[in-house]
Amino acid sequence: MKMENEYLRVEAKAIGAELTSVYDKELQRECLWTADPAVWNRHAPILFPVIGSCRNKEYRYQGKTYPMGQHGFCRDTEFEVKEESDCRLVFELKDNEATRAVYPFAFTLTVTYELKGKTVSVYYTVKNEAEETPMYFS
Repeated sequence: MKMENEYLRVEAKAIGAELTSVYDKELQRECLWTADPAVWNRHAPILFPVIGSCRNKEYRYQGKTYPMGQHGFCRDTEFEVKEESDCRLVFELKDNEATRAVYPFAFTLTVTYELKGKTVSVYYTVKNEAEETPMYFS
């Protein structure tokens, strides 16, 4: 996915809704880490529902143990592209069978990138789809 104006070209991918490029046309340079696999193969991953690691790569909720890898699961999960235009990219992830196996909550995570002039704005919206039950995330 791509959005572009006279100043910037911004690219993102559906896997992880991750920004992969922010190219400054005036300075003719990339402004985002290029994901060199010799150093670190990610650009700007979204860390949800946890940042960091859980003890023994698991956590407990309501008496049940769930596996949870470092920084959660969203960075490796495909998001649905809800909008793609010259100035806006919107990605959405809803809970499903695979997410509920590691995170037992009904949720919608929306990631929006907006391009205005020389600025890229990023908005994250987390919605608890089962409002009567608290939903934990960081």
